[in-house]
Amino acid sequence: MSQDTPALQGLDGIPIDAAAGGVAIAGFFAFLCVIIVVGFLIQIVVCFLMYKPISKLPEKFRPFSPGLVFLMLVPIANFVMPFLISLSVTDGFKNYFTSIGDHSNGDCGKGVGLAWAIAVVCSVIPFVNYIAAPVALVCMIIFIVKLWSMGNAIKNV
Repeated sequence: MSQDTPALQGLDGIPIDAAAGGVAIAGFFAFLCVIIVVGFLIQIVVCFLMYKPISKLPEKFRPFSPGLVFLMLVPIANFVMPFLISLSVTDGFKNYFTSIGDHSNGDCGKGVGLAWAIAVVCSVIPFVNYIAAPVALVCMIIFIVKLWSMGNAIKNV
């Protein structure tokens, strides 16, 4: 006599093999893990893109060590660091450019950096996040481009 494995009943009454259900769940969790790892890697790239221009700023104008930018990878600190970066780092760049007599950079990206930081915090609020998350992404990209242009201006001066 052979024993049949008990089959689960699907919604339409067709028996579902228990192993197939386990494979589907394992596939779903594998997909989630891949999404989390890819998101984390993107965040590491973003931190590195902010680290490089901040590290070009002379030491006496830096408000903090450039490596602290990677605190954006820490869950609660990722809401505070955009404010610190957008306010203090832009002031450091502004002080540097003022010290060499260059006033062409305006606020050194402080406005767009502050918009990025506020949008990051607002992206946690349900329903507001549909607008705030794309705004945060666009402002972050503009802010990174501004940081790189100021970092390259330091190298040329």
